[in-house]
Amino acid sequence: MQVCAAVRPLRIPSLLALVVAIGCTDGAVSPSGTLGVDEGLPIVRADVTSSERLVRGSFGSPRNGAQTVAQLGLSDFAIDDFSSATGLQLVGSAHVVGTVLRLTDAVQFTGGAAWALAKPRLANGFETSFAFRVDQDGSDGIAFVIQDNAPDVLGGIGAGLGYEGLPRSLAVEVDLWDNLGFPDVHGGNHIAVQSRGVEPNEAVSEPLAFATPAADLSDGQVHTLRIQYAPGALSAFLDGAQAPLFTAAVDLTNIRGASILDDAGRAWVGITAATGVGVEAHDLINWAFSAPEPAGTAPVIDQLQAIVIPPGVVPGLSGVWLRVRLTDPGDPGPWNWRIDWGDGVVTTPTVAIQGAFAFLRAEPYSTPGPHAITVTATDPSGLASAPVTTTVP
Repeated sequence: MQVCAAVRPLRIPSLLALVVAIGCTDGAVSPSGTLGVDEGLPIVRADVTSSERLVRGSFGSPRNGAQTVAQLGLSDFAIDDFSSATGLQLVGSAHVVGTVLRLTDAVQFTGGAAWALAKPRLANGFETSFAFRVDQDGSDGIAFVIQDNAPDVLGGIGAGLGYEGLPRSLAVEVDLWDNLGFPDVHGGNHIAVQSRGVEPNEAVSEPLAFATPAADLSDGQVHTLRIQYAPGALSAFLDGAQAPLFTAAVDLTNIRGASILDDAGRAWVGITAATGVGVEAHDLINWAFSAPEPAGTAPVIDQLQAIVIPPGVVPGLSGVWLRVRLTDPGDPGPWNWRIDWGDGVVTTPTVAIQGAFAFLRAEPYSTPGPHAITVTATDPSGLASAPVTTTVP
């Protein structure tokens, strides 16, 4: 069954009035409302010759071969070396040295962090491991951090290890310095879990769990910390050991009565480090992370409207406009779109946003209409929307 839209006025930035036929929409998609082409509507090029060029809107950079973790929408990654920091946000003193990610140099009072740009779902559990090297017995240490603030934050330096002060956070810290004069309750060379729920975190307060390993972790050798989380339990393993250093009673959705994750059960993950009066270089050698994504639900396209704008009506804006609205709660994207323009042309843009936006095909139809345009969207897990069709004369 088709529900056909009437001829409607199109509002455009120049405030001119253009009468166009929006066409007919198949299925349950509603064609009601004006197709708004305005300055606030994000627009993505969906041309025959280049289907991934950005015109305007907050989509990030077009893909150019070197895809980042965030562009791919991956929750899982394995970084064997850091010759490229693609997919990571480096903050503060963090920088690449050869194949190593140096979070801090051996300089007083510095702090650095590396955050994965993808925001994984942690509510169902995760596993991560990273190899690190600390070159001397200085201060202060390194930490794996979960936080729901932004992928470019840095907490307190010195005893703060680069995460202190971050609300909605949890840290598994490798504390390498006994901060005399502070309530650093377990001295130096220990591994601990620190969180105050939604309140700003503290690196020197009583931890949720801790252990003092036999090995000196600032001995200039490479050490590996592996962390496993399942709802209710967080375990830490050092240097390939099968038995955990500790298992802490931790539920990321209920720390001090509140969740440190967002409404979709996601948070950013990263590794931080800091120096104080004492100094040491904190090197990250490799890093792997894995979090199971739930089966979830397929994306839904609940609005689809198309028009043809003749050349010369709006300067710089002509061709086939296709306004869509995508909903996919809890999925960070990006979504792979398939647009069959109804004239034998198919384009496959990738867009890292949901909600309402418009595709622009600048090339006009070379054959007379009507043309039935059919679109689908597929999320990173492979779930696809139902195909939706609209017709233009």
